[in-house]
Formats: sequence, structure tokens, C-alpha cells
Amino acid sequence: MDNPINSGDTMSNDTKPDINRLEREKTSLKLRVKYKKAVFFLGGLCYIVFSLVFFSFIRTETSNVMILICSLAGIALIVIPYIIPNQRFITMMHDIDREIDLLQSDDPTINRSEILFKQHDLQLKRYYDLNLRQNSFVFWVGICCIVLGFIFLGITMYLISSNILGDSQNKIIVAATGTLAGILSNFIGAIYLKMHTNSIKSLTQFHNRIVNTHHFYFSNFLISQISDEHKRQETLANLALNISNDKSTEGKIE
Repeated sequence: MDNPINSGDTMSNDTKPDINRLEREKTSLKLRVKYKKAVFFLGGLCYIVFSLVFFSFIRTETSNVMILICSLAGIALIVIPYIIPNQRFITMMHDIDREIDLLQSDDPTINRSEILFKQHDLQLKRYYDLNLRQNSFVFWVGICCIVLGFIFLGITMYLISSNILGDSQNKIIVAATGTLAGILSNFIGAIYLKMHTNSIKSLTQFHNRIVNTHHFYFSNFLISQISDEHKRQETLANLALNISNDKSTEGKIE
């Protein structure tokens, strides 16, 4: 009969190369992030220095303004990696951490199911946050376009009613241009709001699927807490049947 301690040591020794490989990949990703920040920092710094030297030799009336604009652009280039982190690198780091957690878990029934459940819970939270940001962006773009359209119309009405334009021909041109700009802005805003409505419908359907998957992970975690092997296998069989019945029911409804 195999000694469980020796078996655990063997499992740990088998996973050590994979864990070391993942740790090296994680270190490499961190170095790439630091390298990217260093490139942006040096690029912004060189841009600021070059603009200062260039506009110092070429003296014009707008030299000070151009130096200020270029300096602000260089500062923006420096701070971009800190304000807007690379989501691809962050996702890869999370994936590596999840794989390391799974490889470091000794019990394949309890620890792994708990880790999978917690990881899926974090993924679900990130999914919610991402969708909220995207939907909020689309919604506010639509609202801003509609408000901008009404502002165009208001400015047009003000210019036509006042004596600023003078000639009636100028008033006709401004009226036509302002009205067209207002209508186009409102039309674009309506399109964005329609996109927001349709995205909510599709995201609701996708949300229901993700929640069902989350329930399966949670069921797997609860089943792993059953100490009796026979009851655990029986419960898993019942869960598989329920999943199959749910899928067949969804297929009939669709």
C-alpha cells in the first residue's frame, strides 16, 4: 500500500518544474512591464528636452506656448503606463497565479475545487466591472452627443436672433450648418443609446450563462466537502444529470 505522505511528496516533486516555469514566466512579465514603463519614461523625457532645446534656439512669439504644450505632452507620455495599465499583462499575471495555486494544491478533490470556485468568483467580479465601465462609457457618449446637439441648436438660434452675423446670407449659412450639426449630433447620440440598450440585452443573456457556470463551480466545491466517497460520486452523478436536463431544456426553448 502506498504511503500517502510519499505520494504527496511525489506529486509535489512532479509539479515543481511546472511551478518553476510559471514563476519564471511571471518574473519575465514583470520585467516586460518595467521595461515598457522605462521606455515611456525615457521617450517622454527626451521629448521634453528636445522641445526645450529646439524652441530655445528658434525664438518666435509662440515659443513659450509650444514649450508648455510639448512639456505637457512629454509628462503625459511618462504617466500613461501608470494611469492606464496594460490589461493583457494583468490578465496573464492572474492566469499564471491561478495555475500556480492549482499546482500547489495537494488534495485534488477539496483544495482544487475551492480554488476553482474562488478563481471563477474573481473572474465574475472582473467581468461585471469591465461591463459596467464599457456600458457606462457608451451611455455617457450618447448623452453627451445629444446635449452637444442641443448646444449647437441653441448657439445657432442665438446667432440668428442677434445682430452678430449682420448679413441675411450669413444667417442662412449659419442656420443650415448649425441645424445640420445639431441633427447629426442627436442622431449619433441616439445610435449610442440604442447600442447601450442592445448591449444590455445581450449581456443579460451572457450573464445568465456565466452565473450558471458559477453555480456549477459552487456545487463542485460543496460536493468536494462530502467525505463519503460513495455519496460524493452519487451526488456528482445527480449533478451531471441535472446539467444534462437543463441543457436539453434550454435547447427546446431556443
